[in-house]
Amino acid sequence: MRKRTVIAVIAVVAIGVAAFLVSQVIAVIAVVTMGVAAFLVSQLSGPKRETLEWHKRKYFSARNGGGRLEDLFVVHGPDALVQRYWRRKLNRIDFHREALVDGGVLEQQIFVISHRQPRRVAREVWSILLDVFTNDNKLGFTELRPTDTNALTVTAPAEAMQKLEELVRQADVPEDGK
Repeated sequence: MRKRTVIAVIAVVAIGVAAFLVSQVIAVIAVVTMGVAAFLVSQLSGPKRETLEWHKRKYFSARNGGGRLEDLFVVHGPDALVQRYWRRKLNRIDFHREALVDGGVLEQQIFVISHRQPRRVAREVWSILLDVFTNDNKLGFTELRPTDTNALTVTAPAEAMQKLEELVRQADVPEDGK
């Protein structure tokens, strides 16, 4: 009698262990399946890497920053890390901007500034742009970058470039207005 009880207990324990192992295997298979499904959905939804749509999204993401966390880091972070952060951020912006220019989404022109400092011209043009391109996607793609010399690099959608050229010429007048 005792022998049968021991065998029965061993059989019950073995079945329990087997059931436990099977449930663990099933759980692992389920987790792997969900991971693969999540990966496939992430790859199939949204623009594919290196397409113009992908560059547009990444360009906006790089330009608009990380919000409050980024602000906190930039203000309170160690100088060396902050400098690396800005260098990396500007490199990402440049990379995506160049891809959009190469793809024809954006146009880039360099304007020689004759009568004022390029920074002042850029500030004046930018303040006018806020009125001209209200509720317009063109403003999000527009960049005005003064150079170290007497030039202003303008990057914008092609359909906005003519208006930007006019604004740069209007702003590039001598300080006394003559």
